[in-house]
Amino acid sequence: MGALHDLLAGYQYNRNRGALDQLNELAQQKHVNLTWYTVQDGPSHKALWQACPVVNNRKFSEYLIAAPNVQDAKGDSAKAVFERVLGIKI
Repeated sequence: MGALHDLLAGYQYNRNRGALDQLNELAQQKHVNLTWYTVQDGPSHKALWQACPVVNNRKFSEYLIAAPNVQDAKGDSAKAVFERVLGIKI
């Protein structure tokens, strides 16, 4: 989990902004390669999306979150990262 700890070191979470936006912006500022692993399960009319962060080509499956759409899956996964790494409740 070192890559995520390094990325978030000293970061003050802003509760007025979305977790996904903050995590993506922070990675960009620190020149960290952050992408999102996503997969769709089920038929397209009743899809379930799963997402987790990939930092410097390492997939963090412990943050794999499912949601009805890809944006919510990514956002909930980003929230889980902040909660676990920073020890906060969002």
